[in-house]
Amino acid sequence: MALRSGSLREFVISAAAFGAILLLLPWVLRAYGRFIAPFAPNTEFAFLIMVALLTGTLTRVLGTYYLVGAFMVGLVAQRFRASLPSLSSERMLYALKLFAFFFLPFYFFHSGQVFGSLRPSWLGLGIGLGFIVLIVPLRLFLAWLQLRWVLGQDLIHHRDVAIALLPNLVFGVVISGILLETFHIDPGLYFGLIVYTGIISTLPSYLLKAPLRDVSSQGMPAPPSAVQALSDWVDPHATAPRRSGPKSPQGPS
Repeated sequence: MALRSGSLREFVISAAAFGAILLLLPWVLRAYGRFIAPFAPNTEFAFLIMVALLTGTLTRVLGTYYLVGAFMVGLVAQRFRASLPSLSSERMLYALKLFAFFFLPFYFFHSGQVFGSLRPSWLGLGIGLGFIVLIVPLRLFLAWLQLRWVLGQDLIHHRDVAIALLPNLVFGVVISGILLETFHIDPGLYFGLIVYTGIISTLPSYLLKAPLRDVSSQGMPAPPSAVQALSDWVDPHATAPRRSGPKSPQGPS
């Protein structure tokens, strides 16, 4: 809505296109499950990747970002868990996770090349630190307020959860890139957003770092020995079967 609100005509066309994508995706997945999957097994992964890339390209043309289209495909695919379980099975999710782990470094490599062309400035550094001072307490308070309203516990129980929700690495990079490419913001403000994104994405790793403790001092029970573990599976009142001739012993059914 923010990116396509320049004119009413542009906004209506983009909104209609997004609505059409959301309406067509279930039909595409349903057609795949009916006409393609029975005759081409083990093609779910390639099909989802192709649909996600195509939808991401369409959403990029509409003015948003690739991640929006891929997210829409994953959201619609979850609706077919019962009728087409292969699209959202554990095996499929594991394959998609490996795919993301392989290609995600290339995305950040490209983003790093864009950041490398920036010139750091004291103004941008001040803007980034100002965002940290102003926005971090606000986000912590909003997260705690929501958890307090939903679960009804005090601040101590929700402090770690609120801190863990602070990172926004991918979204910070995406929004900063959109602001720079589309709205041509000042380079100092862009550098400040990158400083803010980098600090807030690494902040929980320092605030939630637990001290190392000796495992033996925690009173944990020792693991059972192999003999004891096997004895738990043996019936002490069972008798060994008698051998009669060359036949193999017959145990109880």
